[in-house]
Amino acid sequence: MHTKGSAAKRLKSKLGLDLCIYLGNDLNDISMFSNALDDNDFIVIAKNEKPEITDMLLDYLKQECRIKGIEWNDARILVLDEGNVNKFLHRTSKILGVLNSGQKSKKEDMRTKYKVTVKKPNSKPINQVKRRKTDGRFH
Repeated sequence: MHTKGSAAKRLKSKLGLDLCIYLGNDLNDISMFSNALDDNDFIVIAKNEKPEITDMLLDYLKQECRIKGIEWNDARILVLDEGNVNKFLHRTSKILGVLNSGQKSKKEDMRTKYKVTVKKPNSKPINQVKRRKTDGRFH
């Protein structure tokens, strides 16, 4: 069976990422959040339109922490209003871009390989995702 959790874990492995930020707002994100706890990754919960869903997610995560022997205060969990999620993603992408720009490695710089599209409420996207031609191929 494939879940968001198994897909995220496979993608993380395929890209060779050490740390991820998992963003979700519904019960179908539970498997993804469970993997995030296992890997000590970040969890961002966008408050659901139904507050009881957000409460259920937090209750589940607290229980998972107890089962996995993780202190609740050590879990990397952030709960944001939906309006602040795009701001968070925009700022995070800028920070990661600065951090990646100083790295010299054989791996392609993540900033140039993937473009993050961030949309402010009621506006056009700030960064458009564009196809780039590198090595004669489009990515």
